[in-house]
Amino acid sequence: MRLRTIFATALAAAVLAAAQWSTTDALIVRPAWNSFTTSTEQPALDLDFRLNPLHDDISFTRASAAMCFNSAGTLTTFASGAARLPCYTFDGSNWINRGLLIEEARTNLCLQSEDLSTTWVDAAVTSVGISTNTTVAPDGNTTADTLTDNSAVNFEGLKQTFTVANNSTSWTATAYIKKDSDETRFPELQIILSGGTQQRVNVSLNTSTGAILERSSTGQTVVSVQDAGDYWRLRVTVDNNTTGNVTLEVFLFPAAGITLGTIVASATGSIIAWGLALENAASPSSYISTTTTAVTRAIDAATMSDVAWLNQSEGTILIEASLPALAGPANYLIQIDDGGSFDRLFLLGDTDDKLKFNTTNSGGNNASSAAADSLVVGTPFKAIGAYAQDDVVVGKDGVLDSTPDTSVDLPTADTLTTVRFGDSHAGDRTWNGYIARITYWNRRLGDVRLQDKSAP
Repeated sequence: MRLRTIFATALAAAVLAAAQWSTTDALIVRPAWNSFTTSTEQPALDLDFRLNPLHDDISFTRASAAMCFNSAGTLTTFASGAARLPCYTFDGSNWINRGLLIEEARTNLCLQSEDLSTTWVDAAVTSVGISTNTTVAPDGNTTADTLTDNSAVNFEGLKQTFTVANNSTSWTATAYIKKDSDETRFPELQIILSGGTQQRVNVSLNTSTGAILERSSTGQTVVSVQDAGDYWRLRVTVDNNTTGNVTLEVFLFPAAGITLGTIVASATGSIIAWGLALENAASPSSYISTTTTAVTRAIDAATMSDVAWLNQSEGTILIEASLPALAGPANYLIQIDDGGSFDRLFLLGDTDDKLKFNTTNSGGNNASSAAADSLVVGTPFKAIGAYAQDDVVVGKDGVLDSTPDTSVDLPTADTLTTVRFGDSHAGDRTWNGYIARITYWNRRLGDVRLQDKSAP
């Protein structure tokens, strides 16, 4: 009877303590409240970015407002200096919590991104019909516009023209187009670069199914569509080619054809459009609202300087993350460094779309381990990196590098002082995606545990 009483008392105390657990407790591991089964499984650090707010030990800056979707599927504005979390993406059925969004600085050059009745001009012989503020937009405001092509003789659409540099950089245009069941007309988004050897990209959209088809593009191009709940976000990317192209035009046609991927002037019909953007980049970023001038969203920077939990001689890092796009330079998930590039540990998505875990040492003999599977746009994954002397290995979704680096000197000469979430020390390798959770063990877990921890 006495044992039962002691057990009941302890259980009641545990329930009471659990009821007092706060979201802050979840960010830095508290042994009483974690899901790890034994003391040897206990991590030294566990940051869950699907919870809000950030832990006090994390320093966050961004010198502008920024946006992401909330749990209700509404595009929400976060004030300057406020971390974007939790952020959600739509998987076709539900809005899924993806955690913290970290992005580089970007500029939307499209003016009047939410008002197609001004700045935008007719792109064809006859004028397109424009009805402003007809429908609720992704941000919850009634600011989406209806575009109508009612001519069975001429194409009707809108365009905006820009002067650009004669170089080889990439340009990306996006537009939110509302879903509907109309499969009798197919809208099209285009970029045309002209003045030298013309480069162009054209993509048509089925507003019912989200199917897209690229048509008659030239040069290096990418097209895609993102499911954004009640809307599709349509995207086109094309590279300039240093041949004298200094004029760029973005076109949006509500009814370019009567079948997907073809154009015919007799097509007629309407679409609801909102949130157009043009970025001088190889991939789209989160939406940036504009009116009469271009608007820049500043870089997200999240760091931690309290690294008492870190073991420089051995350790294991597990990260759950996802990328909305793959393009450009290497994207860093995490870097732990001495304030610069000489001594550091870092997990990244490299330019070949492979996940890698690298170490650099001011004395040389650096390490790199690469996962076999490529990163996939929009698909969440688990990355794990483990290190010890002459032992560096990376894994993705339960599969470890079959040829780990077994000849390496770890960066132990200098003290590692800083953790950078979603970027490098230089601030030019931004993750440009979501980080859901980071867990760190101050020992090198065995390969079986690495596979188990990183399994989908």
